[in-house]
Amino acid sequence: MSIHDRKTRVGVYLALAVSLAACSGGPTPRVQSTPPEQTQASPAPRGATGSAHIAMQVQRVKPLPAATALIAQSRVALQEGAVQRAWQLAEQAQRISPQAAEVYLVMAEVRLAEGSKAQARYLLQKARSLAGQDARLLARIGDLSQQAQ
Repeated sequence: MSIHDRKTRVGVYLALAVSLAACSGGPTPRVQSTPPEQTQASPAPRGATGSAHIAMQVQRVKPLPAATALIAQSRVALQEGAVQRAWQLAEQAQRISPQAAEVYLVMAEVRLAEGSKAQARYLLQKARSLAGQDARLLARIGDLSQQAQ
């Protein structure tokens, strides 16, 4: 084997190794052109110190239809006393629509039914942070927050 053949062989192996390394990085992550949750900054009134605060308003994300169906099934299971099944359904809804306040609301309802008030309060805080300006949803969160005290 001549030196020229060895150089060619090494070059081929090197090119093959580089191309395989480029393929092993996995798929390129998809970037959404619009975020699922839009925020708008609006200045809040000046406080006692005279400093301006920024208030963030979150636009509520509605659950996907499959998550809405699971939320309804979770509430039915809860009414029937099947608390564990209600929790499983709520978790499935969370996997489908993790940014929907309604998911965390039903999860809090389940935890309240179990008597886990601390976990219910945490879930209600999460629901409140995702509820946006939906008055009906905020009122329901407020009612459950009182029950969780």
